[in-house]
Amino acid sequence: MEALIACASLIALGAITPGPNNFAVLRIAVAQGVRPAIPAMAGIVLGGLAMLALAQLGLAALIDLHPWLRRAIAVVGGAYLVWLGVALVVRSFEPSVASKGPERGAPDGLVALFAFQFTNPKSWTLVLTVSAAASGVASFASTAMLFSLFLAIPSAALVSWAVFGRLIAPLLREPAARARFDRAMGVLLGASALALLTQQ
Repeated sequence: MEALIACASLIALGAITPGPNNFAVLRIAVAQGVRPAIPAMAGIVLGGLAMLALAQLGLAALIDLHPWLRRAIAVVGGAYLVWLGVALVVRSFEPSVASKGPERGAPDGLVALFAFQFTNPKSWTLVLTVSAAASGVASFASTAMLFSLFLAIPSAALVSWAVFGRLIAPLLREPAARARFDRAMGVLLGASALALLTQQ
């Protein structure tokens, strides 16, 4: 039980703190509202569950045996996130920045955000850390509880970010304000990826 409480704390901290997933949901909610962000949120949660399943089936043990795999995942994923951040900043200077919907090239929707999880160093760090913390709880009930935590906690955190995005949307109706927001999201996305890379 203590291990599951520790896992719940790790998941909550990882899910609510700013990161690529939350920034993606925030941007979609600002542009389109909470309801259109639901597929993106579902993709993030399902991707996290798929990653957890892979970790539980032996990927975490494999990565522990070969530390270079963890670094490779972090570097490739981090580079992709930095590229996305730079692309968002560059696109914010285009005249069409005030158009509705996420910018082209930014991941959105269920399938895109599901796949996005596998390039997200923060998601990998969380999954591998939780898997290590839960390594002592191997019963079916404990494993089912771990998956339930990975479903419920990130879902609640993402809904909170989507609602926040919807609340600030009226402040971003002007093209200049929307451009500044997109630049900030791009910088934060790139900065979060670089921060994760420095921890490797």
